[in-house]
Amino acid sequence: GVAPLRLLTLHVTVGKEARVVAAGAVLQVHGDAGPLHRAAWALSSDLSAADADLAGLDAGDAACKPRLFVFGSECELLLHMRDYVVKADADVIIGYDLLNVHLSAVLSRAEADGLM
Repeated sequence: GVAPLRLLTLHVTVGKEARVVAAGAVLQVHGDAGPLHRAAWALSSDLSAADADLAGLDAGDAACKPRLFVFGSECELLLHMRDYVVKADADVIIGYDLLNVHLSAVLSRAEADGLM
């Protein structure tokens, strides 16, 4: 048979000056009852909630509680989100208006931040 597909649903929020200010992702294996992992990224000047560890992504989270990653700069947020997408190793990436708006915003900001 065919191996189950890993689906990554991605949403990006753009704020003032077209900067990426937040994002969210849900990783699921097609056919499973629930998500394998949930993540959210946000910009904040208060980094007390920061957790940049991606270790839980490998085994999944039994309770599937969302992981919040907080960063002080857009550049740090984008780098971490890139690492997450690579580590998630999704077969399919989906999202509302992903191709027309969100992905182009992420790529534009990555270029502006000198990441490309």
